[in-house]
Amino acid sequence: MAFLTRTSPSSKVAYGAQVYLRKQLNLVSANFYDETPSSGPDDQEGVQTVSEVRETIRMDPTAQLSWIPSMFRFSPDDPPATDMLAARLRAKYWGFQVITLRPFVKMMLDYTFRLKENDVSATAMFAETKFNKNVQIPHIAAGTTSHADINPEVIKYAREGIRALVQSTMAFHGLGEGRLILTNFFGTAMAQWGNLHVLAACHEDPYLHQFVDSQELRMLFDKTIAWISLGVQPSSSLSIAIGLLEGVRDRIFHGDVSRSFSSAASGHPRSVHHSPVQPMHQRLSPQGMNEQLSVQPQQMPFQHPPQHPMRM
Repeated sequence: MAFLTRTSPSSKVAYGAQVYLRKQLNLVSANFYDETPSSGPDDQEGVQTVSEVRETIRMDPTAQLSWIPSMFRFSPDDPPATDMLAARLRAKYWGFQVITLRPFVKMMLDYTFRLKENDVSATAMFAETKFNKNVQIPHIAAGTTSHADINPEVIKYAREGIRALVQSTMAFHGLGEGRLILTNFFGTAMAQWGNLHVLAACHEDPYLHQFVDSQELRMLFDKTIAWISLGVQPSSSLSIAIGLLEGVRDRIFHGDVSRSFSSAASGHPRSVHHSPVQPMHQRLSPQGMNEQLSVQPQQMPFQHPPQHPMRM
């Protein structure tokens, strides 16, 4: 309590909103993905729909009482916050949306793959979405042979999931060029790393491509690489992660992306930050990356949705 008495009013209300969002994230993790969902007062109504879960953090600009204080309310289309407290809240908000909606993005990607393999009748749901029986979800019926025949609700959630991935990735991109003080910089950086890989897969998907803006995706790659570079150490796993992102970016955009993170392109300094006591590390070629880090299928971002997609 002594801490709260010395804290600014904005920090207090932001903390309360953070606690609420964390509780909702924990409920989603427990009641959506656990094989044995928790029981208690929050589960008395039984089966939930995705819309009902998302309603718990709906933002109503006209409401006098809301989980998010009026000073921190925002529109989903607003640019990234320039204040750390607001940025943290938005990151947590979009993290909630990601963990709720990303399985539908996976469902669509799985369907495209199976359609290509002529394997559309193998399963009734086209998705091991990891949702448990407490959640009622729309799905892609077995035998669906065209994207035009997919349940429109699945497409809607996939489209909104892609937007949530974009917003979650750019949550801290408005805070300037200095190194951010975060409780878990590594966790946040790797969450954004995973988001970009998923967005890249959507960009390459013949159907989901329409929901991904190519210029925006290229900007996200540039800014995220520069942002992660603020906390990278030579020979660290983050250094390898940056190299992998650069490889994906250059493959998608065919070398059309500048390797120098100029302020005009990325909003960050031209040079990448490195530890002053250690020499600058060398970037590995794609072949070198493959030798040092073999990515197995079960390690890809979609296989096991994290319980907390945006740790701070």
